[in-house]
Amino acid sequence: MFPDKASSMPVRVLFLVIFCSTFVLANDDLNFYGGHGPNVICVFPLSGPYNLLQRLLFYTLLIFVIIARRQKWLVLGALASTMSYSGAAAIHGMLMVSPARKSIDLDVYGVFAITSSGAMLAAPILTWSSTLMCADKRKRLIVILWGILLMFGALFTAACIHVNGAGFITPECLSRNETISFNGSLFPSPTGDCLYTCPPERRLFRPNNDVIAFPNHTNRPRDITSVFLPATLIYVFTWIVLEIILRTVFRNKPIDPQLAPAMSATEVVGMRRIGTFVQNRQNSGKPKDLNVSIQAISSPSAGESSAASTSASSWSPKNPQLPKPSSRWAPFCRNAPFYFAVAHFSAFIVNVVMSEFRIKDLPSNEQPKEIGQWIPWVSVALVVFSQTLNHYLKVRRGPEEKGRFSHQDEEKAMTYDHWKFGISPQSRIRQQQQRKRDDLKGVGEHLESMMFKNETTNTTRRNSF
Repeated sequence: MFPDKASSMPVRVLFLVIFCSTFVLANDDLNFYGGHGPNVICVFPLSGPYNLLQRLLFYTLLIFVIIARRQKWLVLGALASTMSYSGAAAIHGMLMVSPARKSIDLDVYGVFAITSSGAMLAAPILTWSSTLMCADKRKRLIVILWGILLMFGALFTAACIHVNGAGFITPECLSRNETISFNGSLFPSPTGDCLYTCPPERRLFRPNNDVIAFPNHTNRPRDITSVFLPATLIYVFTWIVLEIILRTVFRNKPIDPQLAPAMSATEVVGMRRIGTFVQNRQNSGKPKDLNVSIQAISSPSAGESSAASTSASSWSPKNPQLPKPSSRWAPFCRNAPFYFAVAHFSAFIVNVVMSEFRIKDLPSNEQPKEIGQWIPWVSVALVVFSQTLNHYLKVRRGPEEKGRFSHQDEEKAMTYDHWKFGISPQSRIRQQQQRKRDDLKGVGEHLESMMFKNETTNTTRRNSF
């Protein structure tokens, strides 16, 4: 009976998976344009900072930080640019959280793509970047706080996406005669003889007349957040479990240097206190007599300690004691951050590809061919060129060499200033000679005073005898 049940179990599981997949991939809730919700919705188009070229620049700089992780003179500038840009986007995403409204701000999709990608790549940056691994604790702490800010921004925007997806409001569809005096955006209905109307609406950081009627191509909220939310929840949960293990089981054992960023993150969220609390609870469970005896043995007097050390040094066993075998879970715990960083980097790539595929048809108020989209790229190129030129000149000329004028060129350059202030070369030479004579005169007077003091001291000593 049991073998039959065991053989039928995989079939049931496979049927359940197929059924769930069919339910998830059903197209019954898709509209006329292949999106989720009504056929036409009122939206605020994507702003210029969240358009395609700006997002590509952000992804490029993030990947550059990992690839050029050993070049500190290049990594710091790229990391500062990505942190400032994505941090501002995260704050903007937190301010956009609101109940469902008639018009949807599409900036929430651009902010989610930026913050989710940055939050998912924060762990690989901390694990692989040699610049951050060799940096002091405060700099790593700043990067950790940046990752936490992006995570909150991504969570807030994900919540906003789900709220908008659950509460789409269909705009009013009016006849053509009724829309003659309408002051707003219009879009013809694909299924009826009417026009969808989107009146002006007030919104934070948006002009009132920026609302447009848009054919709904947006995907379901769970499809948009299907990569970020599971990957982040799994990573955070696993990291917390590993940190508890490191703070309890491996508390007094050497830890791999790659875990230094995790140790800094532990102090941010207070995991060190949890580990200390668990360790104290374990120590408190021991008998008091045993603790007292251990303290008495571990802290002998000076004479006893010297005698014990002498006797221990004089005794050499024939069969030395073998070291205790390490736990089979120790290599996994040491390399777990690296494995999870690789998995998170893979999830980052998938999240970027899927996010860009799902928001590629969203309208924007600035096209890629406009100058506002290319200025950041040119600025980054100029910064990289200046840093490269500075590094090349520093390597070629040496760090201690300074570009100063020679003595003759400096004299020529200062001739105009001397003439301007009425200082002729002859008068300047006379002033220098007079200054030298004054210095020599001062030195002579000092020597004479010292000789007088010495003679007075010798006379006093002779008279004392």
